[in-house]
Amino acid sequence: MLDPESPDMIRAVFGRQVELFLETDVGQYLQQCAETDVAEAMGKLRYADPEDPKAIRELQFKIRVAEAVVGWLSDAINAGQQARAMLETQ
Repeated sequence: MLDPESPDMIRAVFGRQVELFLETDVGQYLQQCAETDVAEAMGKLRYADPEDPKAIRELQFKIRVAEAVVGWLSDAINAGQQARAMLETQ
C-alpha cells in the first residue's frame, strides 16, 4: 500500500500540481512574462554600455530571476515525474 505521506508521493503530487498550474491561464501568463523579461533584458544587454556596470548588473539580475522562476517550476515537475516513476515500480 502506498503511503500518502511518503516523500515520493508528496513530490509526485506537488509536481503534478505544478504541471496543472502551468496549463492554466495564470501559469501560461507567468511563463510568458518570464520569457519576455529574459528576451527584453538580453536585447538590452547586447547593446549595454560596457562602461556601465550597474546597468549590466541590473539586466543580468532580471535575467537570472526570470530564469530561476522557470527553473524552479521545471525542477518541481521533473522531481514529480521521477517520484511517480519510483512509485510505479513499487
